[in-house]
Amino acid sequence: MTLAYVVELIWGLGVTAGAIIFSALMAALFATITLMWNRKTVRDRETIDLVNRTVWDGDYIIASDTFSRLRDQENGLTNCCNDTDSSDYKTVLQFLNHYELIAIGIGSGILAKKVYQRFHRTRFVRDYQQAKPFIEACRIRAKNDRIYSEFEFLAKKWEKKHSISREDP
Repeated sequence: MTLAYVVELIWGLGVTAGAIIFSALMAALFATITLMWNRKTVRDRETIDLVNRTVWDGDYIIASDTFSRLRDQENGLTNCCNDTDSSDYKTVLQFLNHYELIAIGIGSGILAKKVYQRFHRTRFVRDYQQAKPFIEACRIRAKNDRIYSEFEFLAKKWEKKHSISREDP
């Protein structure tokens, strides 16, 4: 159905009826565009709010510092892989769970990929690369290849992108 056909159909109904129908169609189109734009704006704002709350959260700061300290050691995160009762092991799980949740939110469209990617891509990818042996150990121990699979999928996808294009706001 082309626009010309719709206009011809409406015109055939008479100018007044046609104008009413045309106005209704334009109002519906405008409402749809507005809803789509508002949804994007809300998703972007919620993503920024999540990042802001996270970076100021005391528990996240401690987990992030611990994760970074363990990640940067000589053997990386593999040092704490075997001691599943240690606080370091639990902190690494907590931190990786955070990344998994972010990846699920982005994958399902709840969080804004571009906003999070622009803010956190480098660390997200680096932490995945450094956590690979730890994640593999978790999968073997649990006999479950799906552990942290969303985090892995998104990190590998972002890993392939060498640069991020920046769109003007």
